[in-house]
Amino acid sequence: MQVTKMYLKILLVFQLLLLMFMSYSQELSGISENEPFTINGGINVNSVFYHSKDTLSKREPFSFVITGNANLNIYNVINCPISFTYSNYKANWSQPFNFNQFGMTPSYKWIKTYIGYNSMTFSDYTLSGHQFLGFGVEVSPDISWKYSAMYGRLLKPVEEDTTDAYNIPAYARYGYATSVEYFGRGSVKFVLFRAWDKESSLSVQPVKTSLSPKSNLAFSLSVSEPLGERFVFDGEFSTSALNTDTRNKEKREGEHIFKATEFLQKNTISTVYYCAYKGSLKYTGNRYGLGVSYERVNPGYETLGAYYFTNDFENVTFDASTTLLKETLSINGRIGLQRDDLDGTNSSNTNKIVGSLNMQYIMNQKTCLSLSYSNFTGYTFIKSEFDDINATDPYQNADTLRFTQINQSVSTNISHRLGDVENKDLQQTINVNATFQNQTMQQNKLHTPGTRFYNGNVSYNVNMQNLKLGMFCSLNANYNEIPDSDDAFTIGPTIGGNKNWCDDKLKLTVSMSYNDELITKNSSEVWIFRANCSYKLKEHHQFDMSFSEQNRQAKDQGRVNDLTFTIGYKYNFNVKYSEVFK
Repeated sequence: MQVTKMYLKILLVFQLLLLMFMSYSQELSGISENEPFTINGGINVNSVFYHSKDTLSKREPFSFVITGNANLNIYNVINCPISFTYSNYKANWSQPFNFNQFGMTPSYKWIKTYIGYNSMTFSDYTLSGHQFLGFGVEVSPDISWKYSAMYGRLLKPVEEDTTDAYNIPAYARYGYATSVEYFGRGSVKFVLFRAWDKESSLSVQPVKTSLSPKSNLAFSLSVSEPLGERFVFDGEFSTSALNTDTRNKEKREGEHIFKATEFLQKNTISTVYYCAYKGSLKYTGNRYGLGVSYERVNPGYETLGAYYFTNDFENVTFDASTTLLKETLSINGRIGLQRDDLDGTNSSNTNKIVGSLNMQYIMNQKTCLSLSYSNFTGYTFIKSEFDDINATDPYQNADTLRFTQINQSVSTNISHRLGDVENKDLQQTINVNATFQNQTMQQNKLHTPGTRFYNGNVSYNVNMQNLKLGMFCSLNANYNEIPDSDDAFTIGPTIGGNKNWCDDKLKLTVSMSYNDELITKNSSEVWIFRANCSYKLKEHHQFDMSFSEQNRQAKDQGRVNDLTFTIGYKYNFNVKYSEVFK
């Protein structure tokens, strides 16, 4: 078994190297007419100084963030983009995801490689957008074939720290994936994904959490095929074998779908198997479209190649889209039936009508209305406008992952231009936004009421181009209904402006915000003032200075001031061979 695993790793590495260097066999005639090389990109350095009287604050008094990117172009056929991020923020040390990153994606004609920190998506149910540290490649030697592969570390090891509330212990996790896709009149794609935790990466087994080393093997087969001139069929089948504890060596007996793949992953009694299916048939008319879709995801479906999955559901839906009123009104809708508790083990189940609607109506040159509704279950990143308003610097929550399962959402937006729309010197806009999201939680296979999020925003913006002056004001409101806890309500205005001088080289922006946070009988006030000044020197240099002061006071507590001062420098460059070697 060890020899087989070693053989597979060597084979995968050989495949990556082979695909990376196949490009050199391509015809290079004609490239001498192009620029031998060009390098463009930039680097951004920010130093953050922080002071607070809050004894509970764990932020460092000094921190820095360095980001950069560059692209090397050789004879206009080889590209090598590079990007990196480096910081001394200690908050990242207690999580398995890195804020400090270095990645590059060199490409040459039909080959593209990934080196360092990157993310790739092979399919929705295998490896889907998960960050990794390692190598990857995509090769399209002709219009009929595409090959992809990757190998790398998905999670870094994090030892348990019982004194840190934000600590997320994790084993080091590694994985590889490969896919083959054929394009004819339609397309066929096969994906294999394998991941495993390294048990020896932690010196002590965590006691605060029920963490165990896992491994995963997943496959996906997808097909897309036109049927006639107007019909298209799309389908995908995915299956995943997840070993929830690789320390368990007792072998699983009996027949199962992964019986023939035990040379890739052992099937033990701690291994669970999942399947996911989806398919659709769509018809496209002149100004409308119709379709029917089916999707089923087994309860608990999970792979180690994605952050979140919505599972235990079956959908049958009908889709329709059209444009009306001389293409000023566009409508996309979906309606169908959804059920959960597919294996019949829950104490209750849900059979409901599900639907979604997206509509945009351009009333005239001044007014545009959009509306969306959905009660499909899915994960979303919950962040209110007050997270940005109250943040003292842009990196404060950079390493925070806060995904919430949303079962219903409604949002609307109205945008209206005031005055003469042809007047470029004076532009005024009013925007009204409203959002509702409903979260339900599932614990021990029991659905319980969750949090309801209500967000509202009214803003007015004016831009006087002749004076190079802009002003804005807004009123923001956020209300959260929290079961078995205090409801939270936050409301407050924001006002500010910006001004440009010296042919737009010098820019100044100031803003003031006030938030009244009401949590049942407890309340708190937050004032925050921001000022930012930037100056562009010649073509390549930009200097930035920003200052923020946050003043907050909770009921029956003293006031706390947070002061943040940031100094930044940006350097942009564009170097050509002909300019250097004239």
